[in-house]
Amino acid sequence: MRNLSVAKAPRGDGSRDYVQSLKSQYPGAIITQSYLRSEIQLGTTATSQFAFNILANQGTPGSTERRLQITDRFAVTALSVMTYNVLVAATSQAIAKSQAKLYSWNSPAQFTAANSATLESVYNGYLRMIIDGTTYIDSLDARRFYRVPTSQQGTIVSGGTATTSTFPTLQADGWDGTHYNFAQMTPSVVLNGAGRNEVTLNTPEATAVSPASTTTNFLVLYMRGWLIQNASTLNR
Repeated sequence: MRNLSVAKAPRGDGSRDYVQSLKSQYPGAIITQSYLRSEIQLGTTATSQFAFNILANQGTPGSTERRLQITDRFAVTALSVMTYNVLVAATSQAIAKSQAKLYSWNSPAQFTAANSATLESVYNGYLRMIIDGTTYIDSLDARRFYRVPTSQQGTIVSGGTATTSTFPTLQADGWDGTHYNFAQMTPSVVLNGAGRNEVTLNTPEATAVSPASTTTNFLVLYMRGWLIQNASTLNR
């Protein structure tokens, strides 16, 4: 029985070599490109650690989340930490979340100036990953996920009054490429659907990172990589 949580690192792009390595390690498994997304609703109580639920059987995943099934494994090759917010008074929170834009930085235009300052603590923190009791990532700095685009929402680009045909301010942040705010993982870490996957984001000080009334902030762990179907310890 093999229960390794670190596989051979890709060389360069490494897709072919890495998939072959995974096939050798998990014979018979179906391996496809995929992603995982775990979200935490940020509250008004000051805290310094946020724990992400990785597995599909942990609580009730939201419609925008994608969790790991107990029968599978997931090889993380790139990851990011992002944020978004929705109006508390939204008629449907689920619909509002499905339409929410993910942010790679604490934009004052989106989160208000005061809340933007508190969210800075997220990017001054670090990510830790412990799988089945073994620490594979002790402290991955969250600053590597921080991206402030050159084109920022709300920036004034011309004078005049906004109409249906003229826009004196930028309407959205720039997003410069598919891998814009993702950090590559070398070596990659393999999550185990039938094991303990402890993934936390830790900040320097306990901070209340969500406003108290009008909006609610969410913290998002977004992981890309290879889904290894029917390869968890449960099936080995």
